[in-house]
Amino acid sequence: MPLHNWVEKLNLECVDSFKIGLIGSSYFIGWVCTLLILPGLADYFGRKWIYRSAMVMTLSLYAAIYFCFSVDFMIVINFLLGALTTARISVCFVYMLEFVRVKHQSIVGSTWSIIDGFTYFLITLYFQVVWSYWMPITLIGVLEMVIGTGICFYIPESPKFLIN
Repeated sequence: MPLHNWVEKLNLECVDSFKIGLIGSSYFIGWVCTLLILPGLADYFGRKWIYRSAMVMTLSLYAAIYFCFSVDFMIVINFLLGALTTARISVCFVYMLEFVRVKHQSIVGSTWSIIDGFTYFLITLYFQVVWSYWMPITLIGVLEMVIGTGICFYIPESPKFLIN
C-alpha cells in the first residue's frame, strides 16, 4: 500500500533534492536558532507568556500546513515550527517541573519523555497497519494541540518565577 504524504501534496517528484532536504532540516535549523534566546526570555518575562504565545503560534502553523501546497512555504512553516519548539519543549519542560515537588520531578520528567517517544512508535504503527494517509493521524495531533492550547490559558505563572 503506497504512502500518501507530502510527496503527492507538494509535488516533490519535480523539486530539487536540496529543497526536499531543506523541508526537514529547516525545522532543526529553526530550533537551533532559538535555543539561546527563548529560555532566557522565559526567565525574564515569565514562562507562562512565552509558552502560551508559542502554543497559539504553533497551532496556527499546524493549520497552515493543511493549506500549504508550496515547497518554499512549507520550508518556512517548518523553520518557524522548529523555532517555536524551544518554547514548547525546553521552556515547557522546565515550566512543568516547577509545579512538581522535587522528589517527584524525576518520575514526572521520565514519564513525559516516555510518552513523547511512544508517540513516534504509534505513528509508525498507524502507517504500517492502519492507513497510508497522513491527514487523519495529524488531525488527532491537531485536536490534542487545540486542547493543550486551551488548557495552557488556565495554568498560572511558574511559582519559582514569581518568587524571583
